[in-house]
Amino acid sequence: MRFTIIWVFMMADLTSAAQQRASRLPLRECVDIALANNLSYKSAEASVSQARLMEGTSFDVPQTAVSLVQTTTDGGGPDNGLKFAQEFDFPTVYIAKHKYLKSETEAERRKADMTRNDLVKEVCSLYYSLVYGREICSIVTAQDSLYERFCNVAKARYDAGETSKLEWLNARRLWHENRLSLEEALMEYASLRLRLQTTLNVDYAIEPADDKLAPIEGFIPEDEVNFSATPEGMAADGRLKAAIRGQRLARQEFMPTFSVGATSQFLIKGFNPYHIDRPRFEKGNFIGFEVGMSVPLFFGSQMAKTHAAGKAIEAEQLKMADDKNRQLSDYQILNGDYAAALNAVEYYRSTGMPEAEEMVRLSLVSYELGEIGYEEHARNLENSLAVKRSYSEALDRYNQTVIKLKHIKGEL
Repeated sequence: MRFTIIWVFMMADLTSAAQQRASRLPLRECVDIALANNLSYKSAEASVSQARLMEGTSFDVPQTAVSLVQTTTDGGGPDNGLKFAQEFDFPTVYIAKHKYLKSETEAERRKADMTRNDLVKEVCSLYYSLVYGREICSIVTAQDSLYERFCNVAKARYDAGETSKLEWLNARRLWHENRLSLEEALMEYASLRLRLQTTLNVDYAIEPADDKLAPIEGFIPEDEVNFSATPEGMAADGRLKAAIRGQRLARQEFMPTFSVGATSQFLIKGFNPYHIDRPRFEKGNFIGFEVGMSVPLFFGSQMAKTHAAGKAIEAEQLKMADDKNRQLSDYQILNGDYAAALNAVEYYRSTGMPEAEEMVRLSLVSYELGEIGYEEHARNLENSLAVKRSYSEALDRYNQTVIKLKHIKGEL
């Protein structure tokens, strides 16, 4: 009895504290909060912004070279001037670099879309797991009253000398074991709630607004999935296009570079260590200009970069093919799991659960009338509990399978 009193107060404290700290939210609101607060998704969005800013570096012109030249023997002329020089890549290099950086931004955006899809899937999965966990707690709690009634009847029959003490001890054992199961279910529920809170990155616990575990409605599975239209497929396509642009940029770097320069007269009169006449050219400061071109004569390094870029394309193509095969296989397996889960849900809903309820009702009446013994009654109660839990497990398996199928297609 002392154990029972302590257990009841402990569960009451846990339930009261949970209700005070938790907020009841529907699934859609949980998803919106996660998209606004989740750090992984924020990091993915920051990567997209970073890639977009990097597009501004496509016209990356080297620094302008400025040099002052003074000779001790000449006056106004190119040997005493301020020289300006600037190098430029071939125009097609800037175009190729801009397209490459644009493809990098697109690849990061598609990667962020895949991260978003994964996040929504995680939130949906945790949300329905919470609904399932609460359903299990409710089933075990309802079963507790049946075991308590069983225990009380067994104690009364023992006190009246109608049965042995063994029957009462077994009834009390079943009652206490059920309460231990409830405690375990509550702890698991609290763990799931903490995981959802962490995923949403909030400082308060979340309670699902759905009061009853039910199958996700309106889902119609398809036999196949179009890989290129899924978030994972689009992310793979973005990586491949970026690799192709990278190879084109590497090829453009074989092109020559240009340089232009101009010299302006700049004569420092005070600089005359030999005390000779260093006259200034009076007709103008512009002395001359120069135009140059740098042609690559050694191609080994650039050829290696080009070949490496080609291997990057090959690697992305192989990875895309592998991802496609794996996704198609996963989708077919999940389709089989979906059919099995749907059959189980329909069976328990139409046959299993009504029979379990009837089993409990008849067993209670028969036991109280002395028509069956405690062993048969205990077995009936355990079977009823097993059916109810199996139904809830079938519902959870169905919902989790639907979530996975929708996640693959990006339809959450």
